[in-house]
Amino acid sequence: MPVVADFPDIDKKDYQILYPQYIDSNLTTGEGRRMPMSKCVENPTAVEMYQVCMQVGIPVIFQPEKGYARQPTARRGRIKVLLKRPQSEHYMKKSEYDTATRGLIVEEYPSKNALMTKMAEVIPNLPSRQKAKEEGANIITTGVDKKKKKGKK
Repeated sequence: MPVVADFPDIDKKDYQILYPQYIDSNLTTGEGRRMPMSKCVENPTAVEMYQVCMQVGIPVIFQPEKGYARQPTARRGRIKVLLKRPQSEHYMKKSEYDTATRGLIVEEYPSKNALMTKMAEVIPNLPSRQKAKEEGANIITTGVDKKKKKGKK
């Protein structure tokens, strides 16, 4: 299990979980999609989500063996992201009126929703997606066979 984190001794509870199903445009909200169809990607993988987090600089853990609860037979993997500083680094509240919150790791992504939106924008432009798209286009253009017409006997 590859781990990339600036905080190696962080409790697992500080990480937030993201499944590829959250941003899959082929699924309904009942099947696990959490974003509008217009912002989703077709068939994202946990590896692609992991690559986006690496590009953005968010500490991430990739778990390929895990599956989403709504689709127990489809083990597409998941990632765990660290969006906020761990509670052990958080300063203690001085009173009940103290509204300080945990600091963000990357200021641009204050929530899972903001990060999923970024993933949906970046994943279609990943090199692996571009290569697959080119290979699919080559198969379509070269795989066309012309039918031979039969003449009269």
